[in-house]
Amino acid sequence: MKLLWTVGSRSTFGPNGHFPSGTKAKSTKTSVFTPLWARTASLLAQAAGQTHDIGKSSRRFQDKLNQQAPLKDDVRHEWISVKLLQALRQNGGDWVKSWEALKTRIGDFVLASRKIAPDSSEAISSATEAIDFLILSHHNLPLNDDNGNTNGPSIPTSGEWLVRTPDPCIEQISPAGFFSPAILDDYIKLEKKLLEKYDSDDTLFWRAILVYARAALIFADHVVSAEREKQPGKNDGTLYANTDWFESGKKDLNQPLEKHLKEVGKRAAEAVWHMAQLTALQQKRLHSRNLSGLSEESVEKIMASADPDGRFAWQNRCAQSLADMREKHPDCPVLVLNMAGTGSGKTRMNARIGCLLSREEQPRLSIALNLRSLTLQTGAALSADLGIGPDELATVIGDRTTQELFNKANALKNGRPSLDDPDNTDENLPESDFICVGNTHLTPEWMDAFLKKGSEKLLIGSPLLVSTVDFIIAAGTPGSQGHHVKALMRLMSSDLVLDEIDGYEPEAMVAVLRLVQLAALFRRNVICSSATLSLPVATAIERAFRSGVDMLNRLELHKKEGQLSLGFIRAMIDDELPPQTDYIEGENAGFSQTYQARLNDIARSVSQKPAYRKAMLHPVAIQTRTGWFNAVYDAACTMHRFQRWPFGQSGKYVSFGLIRVANVSTAIDLARFLARQMPNACLACYHSQEFLMARFHKERRLDQLLSRKNGNTAILNDPEIIRFIADTPAEDIPFIVVATPVEEIGRDHDFDWGVIEPSSSPSIVQTAGRINRHRLVINPSPNVAILQFNLKHCINAENDRAEMAAFIYPGYEKQGKRKGGFKTHDLAELLPWTVENDVPVLKIDARLRFDTDTCLLAGEDDKTITARLAPYYGTDGHFVRQPVHSWLLTKGPYDRTPLRDRSTQKQQWKVVYDDGQTDFYKLERVIDPKTGRVIDDWRRQTRTSICQTAALPNAWLDASPEKMMALCAEMDIPQERGMQAELLSYRPDARFDYDLGFGIKRIKT
Repeated sequence: MKLLWTVGSRSTFGPNGHFPSGTKAKSTKTSVFTPLWARTASLLAQAAGQTHDIGKSSRRFQDKLNQQAPLKDDVRHEWISVKLLQALRQNGGDWVKSWEALKTRIGDFVLASRKIAPDSSEAISSATEAIDFLILSHHNLPLNDDNGNTNGPSIPTSGEWLVRTPDPCIEQISPAGFFSPAILDDYIKLEKKLLEKYDSDDTLFWRAILVYARAALIFADHVVSAEREKQPGKNDGTLYANTDWFESGKKDLNQPLEKHLKEVGKRAAEAVWHMAQLTALQQKRLHSRNLSGLSEESVEKIMASADPDGRFAWQNRCAQSLADMREKHPDCPVLVLNMAGTGSGKTRMNARIGCLLSREEQPRLSIALNLRSLTLQTGAALSADLGIGPDELATVIGDRTTQELFNKANALKNGRPSLDDPDNTDENLPESDFICVGNTHLTPEWMDAFLKKGSEKLLIGSPLLVSTVDFIIAAGTPGSQGHHVKALMRLMSSDLVLDEIDGYEPEAMVAVLRLVQLAALFRRNVICSSATLSLPVATAIERAFRSGVDMLNRLELHKKEGQLSLGFIRAMIDDELPPQTDYIEGENAGFSQTYQARLNDIARSVSQKPAYRKAMLHPVAIQTRTGWFNAVYDAACTMHRFQRWPFGQSGKYVSFGLIRVANVSTAIDLARFLARQMPNACLACYHSQEFLMARFHKERRLDQLLSRKNGNTAILNDPEIIRFIADTPAEDIPFIVVATPVEEIGRDHDFDWGVIEPSSSPSIVQTAGRINRHRLVINPSPNVAILQFNLKHCINAENDRAEMAAFIYPGYEKQGKRKGGFKTHDLAELLPWTVENDVPVLKIDARLRFDTDTCLLAGEDDKTITARLAPYYGTDGHFVRQPVHSWLLTKGPYDRTPLRDRSTQKQQWKVVYDDGQTDFYKLERVIDPKTGRVIDDWRRQTRTSICQTAALPNAWLDASPEKMMALCAEMDIPQERGMQAELLSYRPDARFDYDLGFGIKRIKT
């Protein structure tokens, strides 16, 4: 009998659907083994929780709760809590003397009795230091003393965030009252137990322990602080922790401080135990207290073998090799590097690997991707191809309108209807809200008070989560507090798939590598996939995973002399070579050589295949902006001439070409230039800076036309294209899409030809993957033109600065200096050309990324990627070095390596079209004149903020405001949302140019 579905909680049913006819409660508690490290973390969290807010007993904070003092403190309450606890340890528990001690040297950054200084810069090395750090960081991480202005690591500081002035007012460091003896007595017992049984000076051990203990403390503080007392508190001398809005509509005193401390300590200890159960996979899961996984039916579908004679047969070989290795080593974590080529079924194979390697009866997976569009496509593919429904699959993006448009477009395509789908006295930071699609899942009762929204339950509870990496990245960003804990619980409870992992800038890659490291700590499997997975990225991934396994061993082997350490399985798979799986123990320093040897073997294998993408070097004779634009025009004309084909019986010739450029401004300017130079061509411009409905229109039309698995059928039968051909008297009609890197990854389009402005070796390989993608026609003429120089270099050369960095934004040449780090910017030298008929030509395949001996550009890319990753995940990088540096206790390393560029600002705009009049509005923070509160409000903008440019006659796939209104009505999307745009700028007063044919660009000033 197979369990297909349940009514109610799946946890009440057995794995095959059995249900008890009756139950009887036992008086004895079920015995569950709790490892030593979990007991240590539990005691830590309880001790910190018991004292985390004792600083709120100051006169200043109590006055603030009674609205008799300014909201901004001279010294934050968590720092006073730490300093007070340290003084209590030194003064034998004397509260009066301890408060008095706060009047001197309150700004010194001391943990336990050790002052963190350049000559004493190690991170946590004792239980009391760990307690102090938990208390001071339960709302945020401290700053580091250089404010990010130096290249090296630096020690923590209390300045700016914790201590705003070294001479706080007397009310800030004076008690408003005292606690009962039980608060300190209970804490002393907990601290004594920690010091007697579980103390250690191993910084890596404490780093691992604090991941759990800090998450549990934040969890408990959020949960307890959100609870409202039955009645408001009385101003009778009782100390209070916070305020709340009561039914009377009045904001009043809420939780007594002593009760708050005891509850947070108790629940923090419980939370550690629950979180340990999420990762305790070596024992049978406590299903009633944990999360559900994929059903047996879904696992069977995912695990189904590929056709042994088909193009996906490689998957069967790899699956068998992994299964054999898993049988030999059933308990260790696994790292899989999937380097299969484009169109080889990596998405499905990754899910298959996840189920195959899982140590759970019901596997759980998190698939994280970098692009919203790719996230939606992956979720749709898993649903359509494998029949996984919304009861088990959740898709996460950041924009509700984008999701609705995707759903409705899919529904129309498939011929079926779509489904409708200043009061912060606890000082917890605001959290991101993510849009989730899928059925709400039952989560364990202990999580319910923390996961208040249905979307949050979906994020944690869904057996299969397909998400933009923006949600789960917070697991490795400890300063994001509540969001950090939610992402951490997801990472603890599911294996991880990172698709297109090399699609990040190196600093963003560091943020992703922290996920890899934590997943290994949680004994989770990690699957990283990309067709262009380079040696520096693979080496950093392996080092991060190995470091996580080291932390896991420090936990598991703490005070267990003679026990063998745990290793891990490392697998390298692709569609060219036999799989390579190894069990790794110890240092095993030879990974780079092993991986490079495999890349060499892949290069030799692909060299034997036909040339589906043949590139020619297109010269840029005059290195100026104008010279570059003219060179692109010449290249487009050449490519059309080589790749044009007859349009039915019309007697005319067409081609569909892609011109890849580095950024939005260049794309719009180039589209305008080409539209004027080529009046018989149809020009479209595809990029991210569009009103939502305009971008949707372009993506939908390109998807319809350029899905060419059945050849040119869709194009030949398209009414709009037929009309264009009939209305154009010229014999040659090229259809050209000028696109930014949004086209490189995630768009399943098949163009006839491409012109590439190079940014990096991966950008060339990925862009070329959109050429001849489905049809795989062998053509003797080149179908790709690679420009000799990119525009950035030409502008630099025009201004006598040719030596400045050119392969940047995007690209890897940046090394913290404006001067370029590459030997040359000339693609004639950077790529391994051969000469045919006096023309340099090149077969584009994986060798262009992997063969650094013959491809200088790949070598230069690898050199700079290595240099930018090295400070963090190099041999002695900050995140893998031992002993652990105190810099990791601060915001510094996380602020320097964010997932997204924080120098850019997102502005929300909308366009309103009424009776022939177009107006633009921007969402601004303003003061509500009625309430005096700060609110978001749409404000009409003048033409000095945004100007409007008419569409050129041959603009293709354009969507005017009037047309966007019609599309909103067609897709049943409110105009308020469908006609919005999220624009990026570097300053709040940025000005924009709205080209009705080609989109929006920022006006440089």
